[in-house]
Amino acid sequence: SFKTFLLSMSAFRVSNKDALFELALLAGNLSHECRNWLAAYATNDYPELQAIDQINGQIEGQLRGVAGQLRFGLVENAKRQLAQVYKKNAFLGRLVSNIESEAIRESSKDFLVQSNREQKALVMMIDEALNRAFMSALSAHDSKGAEEKKLDVEGVVRQLESIKLIKEDAKAAHEEPHRKNNIVESLSTLSVNYAKLPNFTAFFKVGDKKVLATEMWAMARAASNQAHHMQNLATRFLISQPHQPCINDVINLAGQIENQCRASLRSLGNLGTRPYDPKQMNNQVSKQVQNQVKAAKQKMDALLKKQTEDKQLHTELTSRANALQTYFDVMAASAHALAA
Repeated sequence: SFKTFLLSMSAFRVSNKDALFELALLAGNLSHECRNWLAAYATNDYPELQAIDQINGQIEGQLRGVAGQLRFGLVENAKRQLAQVYKKNAFLGRLVSNIESEAIRESSKDFLVQSNREQKALVMMIDEALNRAFMSALSAHDSKGAEEKKLDVEGVVRQLESIKLIKEDAKAAHEEPHRKNNIVESLSTLSVNYAKLPNFTAFFKVGDKKVLATEMWAMARAASNQAHHMQNLATRFLISQPHQPCINDVINLAGQIENQCRASLRSLGNLGTRPYDPKQMNNQVSKQVQNQVKAAKQKMDALLKKQTEDKQLHTELTSRANALQTYFDVMAASAHALAA
């Protein structure tokens, strides 16, 4: 019957669903990196930067939802969320292109523009793949049917990164050493390896206070990435009913840890950008970072009490939680040294 046909179409098979899941997470990673980048600026002074940060946060969460829907073949739900992401990405593009030069360096504006374009390309790839899958399902009722084009996630990344990219301005980086960790080999962050566990003990070096603040900035960024990756790992089980309550808790707690790490990024990124007494500023930042680390550690303790039903996920979360526990200890020691 026609009703049966409609029901079958709402759950049509997407052979590329694992690849689409990864592309959705990649697109969300771009918003995450934009938020890390913006943390080097006094965003409270500029409403346009605040808006860009908030919208990127919304997009990141929605793309994680899209990924979860795709992984379990809930294409209709994924398409609805994807439409919202596309609208926000388009609005964000207009907002980023009109940032005042006073609010942000031109090289950083280039990074935000590049990330926005890459995200748009990924969103459109996902949407086009879903449209092709839908047409394949329709034509399957005819004779031969149409084949879905196989997606190569690594190939997509290489394709996007092949675009000529503008590098960070060396002079600006030299003049603002506390921000030097903003510099990447190119403006694209698609190839950031979130799966690699950082060695946080290698960051800590006693020396010049601005150098120490720079190392702390790098630590906070690596920790933020780990918390973000924990969310992505848990998203693989988001729609699985037996796991869902616990998985939602893991994602929310990891997000709160990420926010505390980004708060440290913001405190450290703003170090030296205001005409305050350096020692007073160091003491202020030190206290802020210590409080942020303490809050993040409390969230991590709560996260570790969650027992997921998937052994692989539990192992992954535990290993990353252990690395972040080291981060908390090293970061707290660094914050004390900053105020010494």
